[in-house]
Amino acid sequence: GKDYCYDPNLSSPTSSSTSPPTSTPINLISSSPTYQPSKSPTKAPSSDLPLVIMGDNGGDNFPLGRCEGDCDSHDQCQSGLLCYQRGGTESVPGCDGTGISGKDYCAEKKNNLFISGNNGNPSSSFPLGLCEGDCDNDGDCADGLVCFERSGMDVVPGCAGLGVYGKD
Repeated sequence: GKDYCYDPNLSSPTSSSTSPPTSTPINLISSSPTYQPSKSPTKAPSSDLPLVIMGDNGGDNFPLGRCEGDCDSHDQCQSGLLCYQRGGTESVPGCDGTGISGKDYCAEKKNNLFISGNNGNPSSSFPLGLCEGDCDNDGDCADGLVCFERSGMDVVPGCAGLGVYGKD
């Protein structure tokens, strides 16, 4: 898998078991059931926005909002968003759909594994922050972070998600 920067001072998950279950049962049955089923299954609500292309190589639509593309660097995204670099149709954290292959989209980071750049490009993405990749060595990461060199899809300590196969 791809390699990502992480904080080696964060505690790793433990292998100890959780507390035993309580002895008092919890009533999950509603006191006011519905009398008729819905006509058709409904889709679970989602706060994810669809991926949309709003601009390319500058223009009036910049900086781009959440789930909007095509960005080339973090500074092309609104404050609090990062440019999620893609090589194909990888999923974008917090966004719905596959978008256009190879197009990059602005997204919230929230400690999800996030590809911000590769091999020093774009230069504005380096040094990489917490849970950002693709790093090749500790020098690619911000102060206090180290490059977690993965083999396959190893879990990156302190980060959420699986990331992208082949990215550090």
